[in-house]
Amino acid sequence: GASAIAHLEKDWVHALVTDNSMSPVNGLELIEWVRKRDASLPVIMVTGNPDIEKVAVKAGASAVLASQQFPEIATVLKGLLPPVL
Repeated sequence: GASAIAHLEKDWVHALVTDNSMSPVNGLELIEWVRKRDASLPVIMVTGNPDIEKVAVKAGASAVLASQQFPEIATVLKGLLPPVL
């Protein structure tokens, strides 16, 4: 989380994929930080904790995937990103 924020302060991205289990800034805090700066950035939370899903959506996640769904990440990203011309 903290290293993602440090990176984003220098270079912005087209999408963000995060887990919640990070320290000292967890994934939910990262999503909230991003949302204060860009409400439209696609943000995907990947988690093994089903209790995190509603909290992540409330924090601003565009999508939440269970850890075992990780292979579907490309499909989810394609649906969230604008088409490439």
